[in-house]
Amino acid sequence: MSDALSRRRLLQGGGGVAAALALEVAGANNARAAIRRSRRFQLTAASNALLKERALTGARVLQSFGFDDVDRHIYTVQLRSGSPARNGDLCVTRLDPTGRRVGCMNLRGFGHGEQIGVESAGRGAAPYLWTEYRSSDGWGTRIARFRFVNGATIGSGHSGITDRTPRIAGLGSPRPAIDPWHDRLVVRYRKDGRLRAAVFDLDQAVRGRTDGRHRLADVRLPDPDPAAQPAQGFALFGQYMYLFHGTPYGHAGSKAPVGNARITCVDLNSGRVVERELTRAFQGLTYREPEGMAIQVISPSGRSPQARLCFGFASGPVGARRASIAYKPMPS
Repeated sequence: MSDALSRRRLLQGGGGVAAALALEVAGANNARAAIRRSRRFQLTAASNALLKERALTGARVLQSFGFDDVDRHIYTVQLRSGSPARNGDLCVTRLDPTGRRVGCMNLRGFGHGEQIGVESAGRGAAPYLWTEYRSSDGWGTRIARFRFVNGATIGSGHSGITDRTPRIAGLGSPRPAIDPWHDRLVVRYRKDGRLRAAVFDLDQAVRGRTDGRHRLADVRLPDPDPAAQPAQGFALFGQYMYLFHGTPYGHAGSKAPVGNARITCVDLNSGRVVERELTRAFQGLTYREPEGMAIQVISPSGRSPQARLCFGFASGPVGARRASIAYKPMPS
């Protein structure tokens, strides 16, 4: 399927298209995918500012974010202020395109908020959120899909939640992200002590078809750059997965003003690293911890839709954290 055709979910406000992919298993330890070739973001390209030092809900750091590209809202995730991290209580903030707060939802007992997927549901309709949930000591153990409801507070047992944890033997610590351009879901998970990534057609995943027969790809991810741990987010665009790693200043060799935040591009057809680069986006921020990654699709008036690789940073002093998001455009 061409890139031009596979955007129909965005252009029609939630229609979706099945992706034509094939899975070739290459041994029990590492599956290989035959994913149709796609374009790739260039990590050496200059970064642009989408939002800079915006206040979210409460005072804690940004953990992850995603986009409803139909209604142009940004959804951010934080640990809930005043709640111990071990409780797994989260706050989802809805922002308008300028970074102004226009909504909030609280999630009790979900996890750490490491990653979020936002599934657009059509113009004017609240999107579906994909997050970790069923927290164990502050970390989610399964994947939930549910509507964003402004002002609501829900727990892991809420009736509006649909469990969409992939049916993979030995799966642990699953985290979801959505590729809105190709209508796919990627789940990063841990198995036998290693991180892996499984890809599904989004419409199939919505229906709960996440067993081996419906898995489009399943590859072992490469070890992160030891100079830029821990993992801070990921995104999927076509055959490529982008991994974000790094620490705030003063940790693991991260020094002001540049820090150690690195983006790694992995080809899911081979599991190999294609490119890995240090990012200087927002260098010099106070604190500057890399946090979150997502694909954004914009539709400028009179022009074809464009994709962006977005990645975030937390900044500011304890008790007054702020969120910034940078992006790299897809080369024309």
